[in-house]
Amino acid sequence: MTEKLSVAALGVLLCLLQVPAQAVNLRWLEHAPVRFFSDADWALATAAVDDALANPADGMPVQWSNTDTGHRGSATALGTLERNGRTCRELALENEARGMSGRSVFLYCQQPDGEWKIEPNPPGN
Repeated sequence: MTEKLSVAALGVLLCLLQVPAQAVNLRWLEHAPVRFFSDADWALATAAVDDALANPADGMPVQWSNTDTGHRGSATALGTLERNGRTCRELALENEARGMSGRSVFLYCQQPDGEWKIEPNPPGN
């Protein structure tokens, strides 16, 4: 279970970080909302991703909000498809922290063991 949370947390981190193509160092992280996430924020965001992947209804946002930090976000399954014999879901992840916001879309595919992983090269990229 911890490994699943770690994979989901990494997926959330990768999805929420907005990196300009011309960035050549890590200074972009200074302007990423996830920079300000607390452990509780990460737990809430990861749970939202897990819920959005498990919910069969596309287009239904799973929202999270931390009243202690004021940070919030959502995970929304945009579509479900089959890819290489696996069920895959395109997920839009949005977040806000300290006046910054970010949005990213990634393709998660379910592995034979039931774990969801981000595809390195989603269709259309």
